[in-house]
Amino acid sequence: MQTSTSSPYDVAPGTILTCARCSYKWALRKRGALPKNCPKCRSTLWSKNYHVCKCLKCNHEWGTANESPLRCPKCHTSKWGVPPSPRAVQAETIKSRLSDSVKSEIYRHYDQGEGCMKIALEMVLAFGEVMDALVIKYPGEVIRI
Repeated sequence: MQTSTSSPYDVAPGTILTCARCSYKWALRKRGALPKNCPKCRSTLWSKNYHVCKCLKCNHEWGTANESPLRCPKCHTSKWGVPPSPRAVQAETIKSRLSDSVKSEIYRHYDQGEGCMKIALEMVLAFGEVMDALVIKYPGEVIRI
């Protein structure tokens, strides 16, 4: 009489498996051990817990099998899970301290072809305030200095 012993990793055919990384579902065709990778995304981490992390500094989101990664892959900060300090939040509000009339004057000068330095000197403003106002108005553009 022959008895078969099955290991805890022995999986019956027809068992539905789900990839923790891409959420792909598939049925196992043959009896045997768990597959090494997901048939769709080829991840070897398909059966592990997959965590989605978000950097509170740059708002980048990424997936990892590690519960607490050391660094954000985009901005490389080690404090990716630490909320910004009140001082950093205060610095964001300082950018918008210029009145709307001053901002519209900055935009008018800039649209006439003047650079940030000339605008700051003419209007007696800090270069950073002028630059910040223009970066907010023209996101993604190279600002003339």
